Amino acid sequence: MSHRHWWLSKSMNYYDAKWACGDFAKHAIQFRITKEASASGTNLIEIYPTNNTFFKAQRGAQGGTGGVTIFGDGLTEALVTPGGHARIDASSKFDDKEPCFVFGATSIEGLDLSTLLTSSLGNIGKGYTDIDFGGAYDKVLGAQLKWVKLGAPCTPSIYDYPNATAYENNLSIGQNAITGLTEDNFDALENLELLDVIGWYQQTGTLTPGWLSELFSGTGFDRKNIKTLYAMGCDTANEFSTSLAGNDFEDLRLPTSIRTLTFTNSSW
Repeated sequence: MSHRHWWLSKSMNYYDAKWACGDFAKHAIQFRITKEASASGTNLIEIYPTNNTFFKAQRGAQGGTGGVTIFGDGLTEALVTPGGHARIDASSKFDDKEPCFVFGATSIEGLDLSTLLTSSLGNIGKGYTDIDFGGAYDKVLGAQLKWVKLGAPCTPSIYDYPNATAYENNLSIGQNAITGLTEDNFDALENLELLDVIGWYQQTGTLTPGWLSELFSGTGFDRKNIKTLYAMGCDTANEFSTSLAGNDFEDLRLPTSIRTLTFTNSSW
């Protein structure tokens, strides 16, 4: 019965996504953007799907009604298939902490918001904050998100990356400042394997030395499945601890400011 329920939910999600209705409109990743306008194609929301589906992004109004649709590559009409990805252009001006919603979140395997931190002049802007992944979780379909790129855009294999003093973003994962905290915030990232926070300043409004550790463990969650962490340039952090259950790291890149490193049941 549970497999039949999963199959029906998966099938209905496709048609909900095609017509932007039903559960499609209920499952959104939400965040706020503050940025000046850039040249078209500079600031992108890039979405990597788990299955054939449709995506839509909207700015302004909560819940996807009454806002202004962001169009990019015909994504409100075009089918996106696994192996390909959706590119939504968000290069226009966003007022102070203006809400943005990415719908169809239960079909998202990977999300790249890194270019939202870049202006057409190449400098770092205020970008986005108050990121809520809660809508990416469904009690039937579970958590699909495997990787998220939230850091400043750069190639992790080189050392030319901005440090935390370059801008003032607060990284709030699992804290929904738009519609209120829900338990699904934590469940949505339970299968997360890669986390990129290159160059971020702090996690929340209060700077703590161990803020990077707070992304791994906290009340109600323990992100033991993270295997890759890119945190170069997060030079306000000087402590790092793994999840309590332990992480099996494949690639761990910490800022040079780290002075205390605690591994619990972990390897790399």
